[in-house]
Amino acid sequence: MANEMQEPARASGEPANVVEALHALGVTHGYMGRMVEGDEHLKQALALYDSARHGFFTSVYVLDPMISSLCMLARFEVVLGQLDGAVRHVDQAMDHARRLGHPQSTAYATFFDAWIHHERGDTEIALERSDAAMALCREHGLLQILEWARIPRGFALCSHGDVKNGVAEMRRSLDTQRLMHSALERPYSLGLLAWGLSLQGQHDEAVSCIDEALVVMENNHEHYCRAELHRLRGEVLLARALADDDTTAVGGDSERAAFERGDPRLAEAAASFEQAVDYARETEALTVELRAATGLVRVGQLTGNGAPGAVLAEVLSRFSEGADSPPVRHARHLLAG
Repeated sequence: MANEMQEPARASGEPANVVEALHALGVTHGYMGRMVEGDEHLKQALALYDSARHGFFTSVYVLDPMISSLCMLARFEVVLGQLDGAVRHVDQAMDHARRLGHPQSTAYATFFDAWIHHERGDTEIALERSDAAMALCREHGLLQILEWARIPRGFALCSHGDVKNGVAEMRRSLDTQRLMHSALERPYSLGLLAWGLSLQGQHDEAVSCIDEALVVMENNHEHYCRAELHRLRGEVLLARALADDDTTAVGGDSERAAFERGDPRLAEAAASFEQAVDYARETEALTVELRAATGLVRVGQLTGNGAPGAVLAEVLSRFSEGADSPPVRHARHLLAG
């Protein structure tokens, strides 16, 4: 449908229609896993946008197209490893929202500000911006954005040790969105819930949650998150393997001594991380590839296999942005240790 919009939009001779058609094409390609193409179309839409001429868009399309295009551009850039560019673009969206004074566009930009920092691993900022987005949504009755913002808030709470409330927030959002017949980002959100469940020791439910997420992803064609779901599956399986092991408390044995190379539990976790690396390379999802390679190194530390270190070093060498971001810092720390 997004492809079919292009010709009529160009034939209309109205730049506003072309901007919206390009935005639709960029978002569609991005969610289908063709994020590089999606970025190109979104940048084309932004190049055509003229804020002086197109201010009326908000009354026609609900969201200002410059704000929505900048937010979606940042959404895909952060996955592609453009960690600083993503922040710049969401900051631009926030600046334009303040100038525009349109509540829904402002709430949308604030939510994406939270989401981008969540993806970067900046959980304190993500929590702060999620709270701000949710406050705006309550003030203006924006229920969909409210529930979207609840997901990064729940994840941030889990990251800060408040796992019970974090999991409850993510469950509440997913349950409410189901009632709203809202399925966008559901696969990825289920993956984040699975991670929270694993922190609570609910490992079997977490694995089931990931399995559901993979089915929904295929049904919705949201292939952009395939690699991340396999990475999260690896995290859940690794957590279950460590929880199942009861030999780490024996004598002075280290965790690594508790496992043999080829242990099926660790092999299963490693296989998920390897799948994540492969899928991430297919879609050029560099940030996910880095996190998945980091997971492989952690499994290798338990089994005495140092080979994944070379994989992680190669992935890290391809980063030109985000030197101060948590995933990049963590990767450097693992390689140095």
